[in-house]
Amino acid sequence: MREGAGNQVGHAEAMLLLQELLDTQSRALLEGDTVAMRATVNMPYRRQTADADVIVESTADMERGVLAFSESLRALGVNHLIRLATDAEFLNDSLIEGHYVTHTLHNATQMVPSFLNRVVMQSFDGDWRMIELASELESRGWPINLLHVAGSGSVRNSKDAYDPRRDVSHPLPVYQRFLDRLTDATVAQDFAICPIPAMAMHWTR
Repeated sequence: MREGAGNQVGHAEAMLLLQELLDTQSRALLEGDTVAMRATVNMPYRRQTADADVIVESTADMERGVLAFSESLRALGVNHLIRLATDAEFLNDSLIEGHYVTHTLHNATQMVPSFLNRVVMQSFDGDWRMIELASELESRGWPINLLHVAGSGSVRNSKDAYDPRRDVSHPLPVYQRFLDRLTDATVAQDFAICPIPAMAMHWTR
């Protein structure tokens, strides 16, 4: 992984890659361009809001989301969708975690309060695509067809130090350690040390 002076280079590279993806997506969302949006997303992907956590599994699901979001922007009169990266870092060689702020404007007038987002991108043969997105919005489910900003704090703007993918270039050793712990706990019938509850808490919080 990137150490020392390489951290600065890695941070700058991660920020550039994130902003490029955000700019492409912003144009696609504003125009309702499902084809351009599809090229930036790997499915299935996880979509979180303050009160919803869904897995978008198919192209049809993604297209419904893009069109609903685009329609909500048009209904508000938004003609400038600006999403600016505030932080980004490599979790490992193929994953980037980033944060950004979304601004929705009609000319220079803000249409809804700006809101925070957390995104995870993964490299597929050098092509970076979104695999997770959490936004400081309220939504009853999918698609998100009304931009209603949630109270502050629903998206953490700090680095997720507990993300098990951090600094792991190859997931197989991590998975093997999990299997070893699970086997030991099962043989000993000691469910207090079973790793499943802790992992479940991480992925559902």
